[in-house]
Amino acid sequence: MTARDLLPRLKKVKKAGRGFTACCPAHDDKNPSFSIADGDRGILFHCFAGCSVERIKSALGLDNYHPVPLIRPKKIEPQSSIDFVPMFEKWERETDYHFRDGFAMALGVDSAALQAVGCAWNGEAWAFPMKDDQKRTIGIRLRAMDGHKWAVTGSRQGLFIPTDYPYCIDDSTMYICEGPTDLAAAMTIGLYAIGRPACLGQEQMIASYVRSKRPRRVVLIADNDTPGFTGAKKLQAELKMRSCIYLPPTKDVREFVMRGGDANMVESSIRDLVWRAA
Repeated sequence: MTARDLLPRLKKVKKAGRGFTACCPAHDDKNPSFSIADGDRGILFHCFAGCSVERIKSALGLDNYHPVPLIRPKKIEPQSSIDFVPMFEKWERETDYHFRDGFAMALGVDSAALQAVGCAWNGEAWAFPMKDDQKRTIGIRLRAMDGHKWAVTGSRQGLFIPTDYPYCIDDSTMYICEGPTDLAAAMTIGLYAIGRPACLGQEQMIASYVRSKRPRRVVLIADNDTPGFTGAKKLQAELKMRSCIYLPPTKDVREFVMRGGDANMVESSIRDLVWRAA
């Protein structure tokens, strides 16, 4: 028996890396949280919502089968001695710019913006440098073709800071986005922006960097969900600057840009928002 033999019993199956993702058969799964693949010793599967192996086996009619649980590697503590700059520069030199242009097209962002963020192919995934508030590279974020994200071993979480802003029309307002591809989307429509690694974390680092740039005001573009808004509120409290939180009328700012959103639409929306005083 292989993983493919079980796919007809699953819903919303999608190829992902060496295996597949799908809705978990053991619970009422609306957003696929189940991973299944062939391993050296049999079928590997895992429910990221927490369903037990026994429940999954029962749901799939595999009570007498003994699959191999899919276990993610343990988190490795950061190694501050690693120099990520030559690693990224090597990948960047070896990246076919036509390939990167195709990636930009798939994301719905401008290739020049993506290149300014820092985007290179390492042979297995797209790589984005993460920097501290002094713009020193302290890690590299990786993104597989299926959207799965992780980091180079030894990386510390940092900011996504572009080398330049090819389409920026106003640097008095700084926008803070979630992730490098949302940052590239914001830059595509001319916004002066940086990216944070996730909806939570690195608040002090972000605040330090933003204060060093002295923008007149700051707009936090959060993903349009509860974690995004909660994280933006926490960062806003740390900034202690004139700021507001903008939730795009889509899932995130990249989808907003893909659907035709532009800087004028953003500016029109933030005029009516509640601004926090410095």
